[in-house]
Formats: sequence, C-alpha cells, structure tokens
Amino acid sequence: MSAASPSPGPSSSPSAQPVRTGRGGRPGGASTRLSAVALALSIVALVGFAAAGAAMGFVTTRWQQSSGRYMSDLPPDYFLVANGIWLSFALWGALGTAGLVCAIVALVKRQRKGRPIVAIVCSVLAPGVGFAAFALVALVSASAS
Repeated sequence: MSAASPSPGPSSSPSAQPVRTGRGGRPGGASTRLSAVALALSIVALVGFAAAGAAMGFVTTRWQQSSGRYMSDLPPDYFLVANGIWLSFALWGALGTAGLVCAIVALVKRQRKGRPIVAIVCSVLAPGVGFAAFALVALVSASAS
C-alpha cells in the first residue's frame, strides 16, 4: 500500500470563500468610522447640553435677581440671550439625535459594540445632564447673592 496523502485543508477546496476584511483587518468588511462619528456627536451633544444648561442657569438667576419678580420686569436683552440659549439646546438635541442614529446603524452593521453603546448612553443622558447643570448653577447662583 502507498502512504495516504494528507487531506486538503478547508481553504484549498474550490468552494471555500476567502474571508473579507475591511479596514483594520476586521472580518465582515465593517469599519469603525460610523461608530467613531456616533461617539463624537454624542460627546459633543453631552458637553453642549451641559454648557448651555449652566449658561441658562446663570443668566436666569442673575437677571431675575437684579430685575424683579415678574417676567415683564426683565430687560429685552434677557429674552435675546435666553432665546439664543434655547436655540443652542435645539442644536445639541439635533447632534445627540444624529449620534444616536449613527450608533444604532453601527450596531446593526455589526461593528464593534463598545463605541456605539457609549454613544447611545451619552445621547440619552445628554438632556438630563443639561438640566442638572441648569439646576445646579441656578441653585448655587441664587444662594450666592
């Protein structure tokens, strides 16, 4: 009898498909660019909500303490500044929503799960962080004077 020849490996069969790799050598051709964009948008929204909330708390308490008890006592500049801050809240909300959508798409495309999950958490918590910053700054600013 002759010596048995080794059986061919799985990659030498004609029906075997090569593993497709995307950027960074990850299987499936999935790059992490979308998850990085989602994380960046969500973090910018989180920081923006916190800054706008703190600014609104400071502006509201300072101008209401110096003007009077009623909204009609406030100077017209207050309404311009307050409306500008509210528009920035809309901007941060749009960025947070875009980050949330990008994170969900990244999860559906089966990219790595770390960045999209952190992006979803940041997007969901951003309005709450903005309100907490508003309340904290308003309380500290009101008690300071």
